[in-house]
Amino acid sequence: KDPALTAPVALDFMLGQPGRGKTTLGTKLAAKHNMIFVSVGQLFREEVKKPVSERLPGLSEVRICDS
Repeated sequence: KDPALTAPVALDFMLGQPGRGKTTLGTKLAAKHNMIFVSVGQLFREEVKKPVSERLPGLSEVRICDS
């Protein structure tokens, strides 16, 4: 087995209101402690910018229906 796949993993989460410095602090801590920083909010914003056809390749048409 690959030791990288069986090594223990630690996950740390930062929660807070928008504009409170989570990304700033996270990137600094990641650099200092040789960790990976992932901003879920930034990933979400980048995903939303993509066209629907790129996010959902099997979808050919988007319709909004009133119920």
